Amino acid sequence: MTPDEIQAVYDAGPAAVVALVEGLLQRIDELTARVTELERQVKRNSRNSSQPPAQDGFQKQTKSLRPKSERPVGGQPGHRGATLRLREKPEHIETHAVTHCAGCGQDLQAQPATHYERRQVFELPVLALTVTEHRSESKTCGHCQTRTQAPFPAGVTNVVQYGPRAQSAAVYLRNYQLLPQARTSELFADLFGHRLSPGTLGAAQQSCAAALVEVEAAIKAGLQAAPVAHFDETGLYVAGQRQWLHVASTPDLTHYATHPKRGAAATTEIGILPHFHGIAVHDAWAPYWQADCQHALCNAHHLRELTALVEQGGQAWAQGLQDLLREIKRTVEAAQSVGAEGLDAATHEAFCTRYQALLTAGLTHNPAAAAVPGQRGRSKQ
Repeated sequence: MTPDEIQAVYDAGPAAVVALVEGLLQRIDELTARVTELERQVKRNSRNSSQPPAQDGFQKQTKSLRPKSERPVGGQPGHRGATLRLREKPEHIETHAVTHCAGCGQDLQAQPATHYERRQVFELPVLALTVTEHRSESKTCGHCQTRTQAPFPAGVTNVVQYGPRAQSAAVYLRNYQLLPQARTSELFADLFGHRLSPGTLGAAQQSCAAALVEVEAAIKAGLQAAPVAHFDETGLYVAGQRQWLHVASTPDLTHYATHPKRGAAATTEIGILPHFHGIAVHDAWAPYWQADCQHALCNAHHLRELTALVEQGGQAWAQGLQDLLREIKRTVEAAQSVGAEGLDAATHEAFCTRYQALLTAGLTHNPAAAAVPGQRGRSKQ
């Protein structure tokens, strides 16, 4: 406002001044909330949100939420080490003979050895592809003149082709070690003297996938029947197009699937969550709540979000809830270590009371925003 506009408001009387100040205060509140939100976004990282570490940029690495272990550094008692040890029956033995006496020069080649000192070298064999030629005989019967040809072994279908071990190595490098296609081809050229073409790599992956259809079905069935399973999703690019990688897992089973959609359409088509009736652990992403099962929220996400409230909002209750969650985890693990199937009623009730008290403190510290006329859904909190 110009000085003349301000003077005009003043001349209009107290009501006009009050209206102006109220409008300015409202604007200040809106700008303050906007600055706070922008500061929150700037401080957001993989330690206090679900943002992946790759998006943290070139800033100081965030501190892990995992508390420091009380165990000593290094191998733990009972851990089997990987130190090389002499092998009783090596594949190859090279004997280095004594030919002459080191003292007088006497020829000792005909004299038997009295002692051997052993040293073993563990080494890779020469890395090279070997070629096996399969020859199918043809014979003509002298009695009826029928020509009979011997069948080739199963899988030998082309004039020249790569064998199953070579193809398996390529699939392993691409899909487990996550080497790009070009680098997988380069590795084969450098180590084995054969550069795999993109078509060969693709065909090997398709062949492997076809052979694993029954295995994948068994994994999905195992996940559907599991008492507890974890569900999550993350973005990725497939042929330059944005898609989503969905995962369902237990300690023993993991299933990955890509899909153009992130929500219910994807989980329905993948087919695990719609038939799951145990406890689904997830990050509260809205489509997961549609599943007809019990739900448990991921405490790793809770710890990150509470870290943001501690670091950016200075909210003491958030630190208290972090500490309580970790204490519950330690207590449950201690009970499991002695064979208990659950916590005793008194301990359980005490944890619930403390938990609810901290949630009440959090809700008091973070009241819901006033409802905006015409706004749909819940007010932001």
